Amino acid sequence: MCRKTVRRASSSAATAPHEHDLVLGHYSVHTSPDALRDAEAHISSIKKRLEPMRGAVSQETVFRIESRFDHLAALRLRQRVMAEETPRTILDFSHVENLDHAALPFLTVILTLLLRKGRDVALRGLRGHQLRVLEHLGIEVAAGGSAKIVEWELKPR
Repeated sequence: MCRKTVRRASSSAATAPHEHDLVLGHYSVHTSPDALRDAEAHISSIKKRLEPMRGAVSQETVFRIESRFDHLAALRLRQRVMAEETPRTILDFSHVENLDHAALPFLTVILTLLLRKGRDVALRGLRGHQLRVLEHLGIEVAAGGSAKIVEWELKPR
């Protein structure tokens, strides 16, 4: 706990003059040492409550794609997803208003790169036609949204 009492007698452009003693915390100003101690205890309790969630959150990353998904959006998405290192990636297309079908090959490349890196990938919000196109491009999407690379078998003639 950082305790520094400051007497404010002069003013600056950002503060109004006053005659109260202030106690400075690391990121806060309080009217008494007790107020500072209470505020820091409250922050500490919030940190403890959030700690268990930190591990769960870091296991997956959700990318929510909105508005239009075209080849430029696919390129930006590729940069973002490849920078993430979480074991599970969820690509949520449920808020896309305009999905350019010409962007689906770009999406296939993104999915292939992620899956070959060993990442678990799920897709949300894609419709039947888009899923069929992805399957023709080598990506199969299960009912729960999990994506996998289609293994093609070449049969001898």
